[in-house]
Amino acid sequence: MEFRNANECISCSSKKRKLKFSYVGFNEIKFDCYQCKECSLVYGSPQPIINDDSINEIYSSEYYQNYFGANNDYVEVSTERNLILKKRLQMEFEYYYSFVKESESPKKILDLGCGDGRFLEFFVELGWDCYGIEPSDFVSEIARKKNIKILDKSMLDIDENNKFDFIFMDNVIEHLDYPGQYVDKASELLNESGVIVIKTPNSSGLLEQIEYMVLSYCPKFISKGIMKLLHNKYSIGSGTVHRYGNLHPPVHLSLFNRKSITKALTASGFKNKNIKVLSGSEYFHLWRVKRPKPIGLFSNFLKFLKRLGDFTKRGDMLITVAHK
Repeated sequence: MEFRNANECISCSSKKRKLKFSYVGFNEIKFDCYQCKECSLVYGSPQPIINDDSINEIYSSEYYQNYFGANNDYVEVSTERNLILKKRLQMEFEYYYSFVKESESPKKILDLGCGDGRFLEFFVELGWDCYGIEPSDFVSEIARKKNIKILDKSMLDIDENNKFDFIFMDNVIEHLDYPGQYVDKASELLNESGVIVIKTPNSSGLLEQIEYMVLSYCPKFISKGIMKLLHNKYSIGSGTVHRYGNLHPPVHLSLFNRKSITKALTASGFKNKNIKVLSGSEYFHLWRVKRPKPIGLFSNFLKFLKRLGDFTKRGDMLITVAHK
């Protein structure tokens, strides 16, 4: 996999930036983490050069299994955790769908990074024409079996006349090398009154900021010791400092906050009054579902911090809904 230096913001192209953190990560490469002074995007440098080979290397089947954990297969919906995720996704769907204007004409949805199609299933049941883009052959084949049309192309290559009523990007935009171009394309592909939903880690989230402070201000032997303890005792992380919070090239290439996602959308033609930005964790009140009680002091403290982040509007995830 090849890398390039990012000399400007990968969203708004501004060269004004400040260095936040440096660390040694993937393949022992030294990464610098910058924050754009114009739009507040946090991004890494160097950036991977995205092509078919690098995509195949990043998004292998192991990526999805590692994402949910060694004992929690991405496509095995019968596990307790995935059943909880499915119930929460149902509640999210109901919230997002409240922004859709009803009409008699057939409706189309595009899910960028659709995985196995679990979100699109809700729209299939409503009779929508469902399309997805998924770089992993491993899970896209499962989506195809659910009456979902998988487009074997980049979103940027979709014909501008192929319009959609809903575009969904769940934990996708942080993976894109030029996210601003994808937001522009989404605006172009949406019908009048069409809706876009973007979910992504929140660079201004409470936990993200705590991790940043620990990594930035603690002596390295302390931060490494904390990461090793979390890995050995709670199976969290890799046991070493290998990333800036949720920023870890070549997988997560940038982090948005309320300011940066709003600027990206308004630059693409969306009006401020039509943009709604929320932040929340899995405990956020709009999609809170009953789950097993955390066990141990650390797990309960983590739950407390997440709920505190939700209460102070500094939740883990940024959830943005915008319409034309």
